[in-house]
Amino acid sequence: MEIQNSFLNLFRINKNENIQAKQNTNYLKGITNPLRPLEADTISFTGKKVKQEKEISSSSDKKISKSERCSLNLTQQIYDESDRAYDKLKQTLRDAFPKSDVIDLETDAAEGRVLRAIHQDHDTPVIMIVTRKKTPDSMSEKMAQKHIRSKKAAKKEIKDILGARIIVSENDPKSGDYVLGQLSKAIKKNKLKITSVKNHGQDDSKLNYASQKKLLKFVNTARENGCPNCEYHDQPRDTGYIAMHILTDEIEDGFSAEIQIMGSNVERFKHIEDLFYKCLSDKEIPKKYKPLKEMLTPIKEDEQLGSDFREYTRRAYAYERQKVARSNEMASFLHIPDDLDIPEEFDFNNIETTKRYLDFVHKPKK
Repeated sequence: MEIQNSFLNLFRINKNENIQAKQNTNYLKGITNPLRPLEADTISFTGKKVKQEKEISSSSDKKISKSERCSLNLTQQIYDESDRAYDKLKQTLRDAFPKSDVIDLETDAAEGRVLRAIHQDHDTPVIMIVTRKKTPDSMSEKMAQKHIRSKKAAKKEIKDILGARIIVSENDPKSGDYVLGQLSKAIKKNKLKITSVKNHGQDDSKLNYASQKKLLKFVNTARENGCPNCEYHDQPRDTGYIAMHILTDEIEDGFSAEIQIMGSNVERFKHIEDLFYKCLSDKEIPKKYKPLKEMLTPIKEDEQLGSDFREYTRRAYAYERQKVARSNEMASFLHIPDDLDIPEEFDFNNIETTKRYLDFVHKPKK
């Protein structure tokens, strides 16, 4: 483990400096109950029982070889043809949230705009909305996973070719209630049609992004305005990921979109957790992160360590959700709780520091 040890020497966290922060977060070690949905989550809004779903790994988690992937020429065509639908999605969101900045991550100036939006004071519950299109390479991998070979099938089966993330500022359901209210107005104006709502939450209802009342009202609004079969799923994840995912009907030219709602601190943590997930599930990652992937290998090979790390991840998401946006706490993630037997190198703060170092070392020269 020479690579791993070299990184630990560079990025080991000073426990003496962070002991107070760790003491402040150990209250989370009591969050060990099985995931429990909201009372309404097990009942459909038409009176029928809805089975609670839990996301599990599937064949889509396996690594896709380059030979299995679809032609990049085909996915590039799909990417280019999505422009009109993408522009329409952005305009719909601008109209729905006139006080919030809609930032297109496809543009060169996106990074600077995101940083400015995060640090500005806001008189609206939404800090910003970021949008993106799935890259041709990512689309090729997804098409191979789903055994898709045509543009028509790709548009039908891949629901997140277009995506938007609505980042809220408050750490309580008020912000989510506001977002659902604004989206409901767009639905009533026939600017948006919703086919599915997934609530990725934990057992503590205070961590949810919307109140039960607003959620029920939102789904009913979707059903009464063009999508009578709009589905609702309570879908907790093993990682404890906390967000709301909303799928739209066709926007233009056969393309639909996924709209995500999440808090600013959760959004920041998700970037680290996503990279961690890709490293452990052998999904394709940039070559520069190979040392990080090797460093995380023991988590995949040791069953108990893997279990403890999933619990750590779940508590870390809850910790981020309870933070106040743009507070001093934002500087660090949850440190490893005392009751979990996890080596220090797997502290999320160490992992983030390692990632930052790799980003710096491999930064393109101007």
